Order: sequence, then C-alpha cells, then structure tokens
Amino acid sequence: MTYRRAIVAVDVVSDAAETVIARATQVCRDAEVTAVHVVDEGYLYFSDEVAIPGVADLHDKVLQESAQRLEAVCEPAGIEHRTLLEGHAANEIHRYAEEQGADLVVMGAHGRHGWRLLLGSTANAVLHGTVCDVLCVHIPEEVEPFREVLVAVDSTVEAAAVVERAVQVAALTNARVSLISVIRPLEHAYAGVDIAAYGDSAVRFAHEAEQEVEQQVNRLADSFDVRGERLVRRGHPAEEIHAAADELSADLVVVGTHGRHGFALLLGSTANAVLHGAKSDILAVRVGR
Repeated sequence: MTYRRAIVAVDVVSDAAETVIARATQVCRDAEVTAVHVVDEGYLYFSDEVAIPGVADLHDKVLQESAQRLEAVCEPAGIEHRTLLEGHAANEIHRYAEEQGADLVVMGAHGRHGWRLLLGSTANAVLHGTVCDVLCVHIPEEVEPFREVLVAVDSTVEAAAVVERAVQVAALTNARVSLISVIRPLEHAYAGVDIAAYGDSAVRFAHEAEQEVEQQVNRLADSFDVRGERLVRRGHPAEEIHAAADELSADLVVVGTHGRHGFALLLGSTANAVLHGAKSDILAVRVGR
C-alpha cells in the first residue's frame, strides 16, 4: 500500500477544491482519506478588542456554510470522512495530521504565480513543519493520471527512500520514472575563488565527481528497476530540475524533505526554488524520521 492514511486540506470556497480532491483520490486509492477545511478564527480574536455585534452568530454561520460546502465537494468523490478545524491553518493541519497518524497531506498550489497554496500565506508553514509526506497539486489544470515522474536525488543514503516512494506512486498509473541529480559547479560552491587558478586539479576533481554521481544514479535506478532517463546535470539545482521536468513533460516531481527542520530539501538550500517555479505537482517525501 502506497499510503495508509491521508489528510486532504481543501479550501471549500475555491473552485480548485475539486481538483485537489481528484488528485488525492488517485494517489490514495487504498488509504483512509479525510478531507479537512480550516476556518480561520482571526476575526474572533479581533472582536476581543473591538465590540462587533453578532460576531458569534457570524461564526456559527461560517461553520455551517463551510460544512455544507465541504460535504458538497467530498460527496461526488466518495470521501466519507471530513471535518472542520478551527484556528491557524498550518498549526491545525500539523496537529490533526500528527493526531491521526497521517502519512500524507494533500493540498493545492498555484505554481505559475509563485508557490501560493490554496490555504493562503500559511501554506509554507505547513511544509516547514510537516511530519509526513506532502503532495502539492498544481492549480489550475485538468487532473490526468501521472505519466512522467521525475525524481530529484542526491548522494545521501536517504535518496533510496525518495525513489522508493516515487516508484510506488508512479505504479498507480503506470507512469514512467526518471532520475536526476544536479552537481553544483565548483565556482558555485566556492564563490569568489578563482577555480581556474587550480588548473588540472580542479578539472580532474569535477570530472571524478561527475563520474561518481553517475554511478550513484545508475545504482539507484537499477535497484528500483527505473526504466526512464538517468540524468546528471551541472548547474543550479532548481533551474536544472525545472529544465529537465519541461524536457520530459513531467507531471510529478518528487523531492525529499526533512520536515522537522524546515523545508530543507535533500538538494540543499536552493530547493525552495524548485517549488516556486514548478509547473507540475510536487511530492515532498519526508525522510530522516
């Protein structure tokens, strides 16, 4: 089973809620799925400072309307478990996911306009503090089955866990899986240093590093019977991943994340840029638990 228990965080006032739910049901075929909508209580806190007549009645109406809309988007997809949460969206999603023992959170994103999730400005906090995998669904788009999956890996032992999860998800729709690893040029790692001054040593080091990475990628691909491309690129990781995803028409990019320590993807500090420029769904696989 790919996932056992999934939380689908939707914004019931958005037209994209159906898209997020459709992707969730595709990926979570055998999982217990619960749809949640978070009702922000910010205006209630504000009312403690300023007298607002009828604020309690307004809150009750918001809850009632939200519950009806949540039922309306879940019913056609056959999602029976749904709940309203109240409070700060990211905090509530973290709390509920951990409380329920969820191994996946699904949420929406507008990749073309920056990584703006449907839940608003709190979305980055969901990624930073997640205790499980997070699938960010690109909005707007028609939800078609995954056909091309690109997995970004590095040289850590945890890369195998990322590839394993990607292969499991790809198998749901018989998608092809490709691997990519990006090598930063020495001049990127040692800013301000004249690498050319080191002559043959620098060239030899770069060549040996590239050979080692190619061997690692091949070992990973062979271990999981990956039939797609095996790519090793030099340059800025996010830019190279975006370029490869475009070349392959990838509809899912898979990366690793250490959720408890910020959204630090396995590829390093540039990984947030992978999210910001994404034109596809992104699956962030929680590693190092």
